[in-house]
Order: sequence, then C-alpha cells, then structure tokens
Amino acid sequence: KVLPPYLPARLSLRQKLVSVVAISLSAWCVLALASFFVIQLLSSKAGVSIIPIGCTCFVAQIVLGLVAVCLSQPHAPKGTNKVGWATYVARGVFAGVAVLTGVALSSLSGVIAGLATAFPAIMVTTMVSVWLAQGEAVTTGAVGPMMLGSLAVAGYAMVSSLLVPTLVIALEAPVLGIALGVFVSYLIVIVLISLPVAFFLRRRQLRSQRSAADQSVSETALLDDQEAASPDDEEKSAEMLELQTETTGPASKSGDR
Repeated sequence: KVLPPYLPARLSLRQKLVSVVAISLSAWCVLALASFFVIQLLSSKAGVSIIPIGCTCFVAQIVLGLVAVCLSQPHAPKGTNKVGWATYVARGVFAGVAVLTGVALSSLSGVIAGLATAFPAIMVTTMVSVWLAQGEAVTTGAVGPMMLGSLAVAGYAMVSSLLVPTLVIALEAPVLGIALGVFVSYLIVIVLISLPVAFFLRRRQLRSQRSAADQSVSETALLDDQEAASPDDEEKSAEMLELQTETTGPASKSGDR
C-alpha cells in the first residue's frame, strides 16, 4: 500500500508487483528476526512471559490496521474479475507449507515455530492474485480491511493457546479437549473479533456512500439553481442596458446638435 507510489513510473504492472512483494517480504523477514531476538531477550533477561508480548503485538496490529483503513478510501473500487481455482489451491498449499514448517521447527524453539507459522503465505498469495486479476487500485484498497481481518488469526492463536491446554487438563481427555478447545476458540474469535471488524468496515463504507450521495445531491441542486437563475440575470442585464441607453441617449443627441 505504501510502496507503489514511490516506485518508478516506467515499471510495468508485473514489475511493480514483483518489486512490492520482494521489498515487503524482505521487511517482514527483518522484522521477524528482530522480534525473535527481542522476545528471547525479554523472556530470558526480564522474565516476561509470551502472553503479555502477544497482547502488545495484538494491540499494535489493531493500531496499524486502523491507520491503514483510515488512510484508504472507503469507496475503493471493487473487483470485477473472478479468481481462478488455481489461486485458491495456491493459497491452501502455501498455508499448509507454513504450518508444516512451524510444526517441524517447534522442536527447536517455540518462537521460531510461531514466526514460521505466521509467515504471510495466504496474505501474499491473496494480494498477488488480486493485483494480477483486478489491478493495483483494488489491491491497495483491500490492504486495510485485510489487516483488520487478520486480527482473527492472532486472536485465535492466543485464545487457543490458553483454552486448549486448560480443557485437556480439565476433561482429562486429550482428543476431546483439543477438539472442544479449537471449536470454542473459533467461536470466541468470530464473536469478539470478526463480527465487530466486519460491522465497523461496513458502517464506514455506508457512511462514506451517504456522504458521497449527499455531496452529489448538493452539486446537482447548485447546478439547478444556477440554471434557474440565468434567465433572471439576462433580464436584469437587459434592463440595465435599456436604462443606460435612455440615460445616454439625450446627451448624445445634444452633442450632435
């Protein structure tokens, strides 16, 4: 969303897309490594648990998502082209690879596994497919809503990390505890995150549409007033011309004499 205006205008649509994806993923890798070292430092030196760190990152994501939404136009253009099945398959494959990588790295470090799981595989494939199918304007307009929508992922991770172990211990049944914990966590995230975010975005869009409609009505009324006032202006101009003629007429005649 931020990079495209700063890229050279001579780049084609695909070249600009490749540049945006490469720079964005490079920035994500740098920030992920920085987060890993900061979390390790806070955990080992300061004794801070992962829950407060996760809550802080969650709040930061909310702030960034709201900033991205407020900087974008609520009436961003909608896509008209359909997304092919290959795109959906690619999203699922990349997401599965990210999860499998996180599980494989979980034996090394929980933080590294979490970073691998949080790799923006679905986000990147979604943005790339929308960019190629719908264009740059639709993609940049969808950045803010997608950032707020991704809050459900972080919220689900935090809720399930607390609820699943609790239910497993309480029920003394690992399979039932995991299944119930996953289901309840999913419902909690939908009610507390997904539905409020959808309501907020929908309300903002409707408010923008009403403002645009009111502005259009005001402009139409102004044009109508100008058109209605134009005959009166012509009559007034004719009257002024007649008065000026009557005033200068005798003077001009006396001058001729």
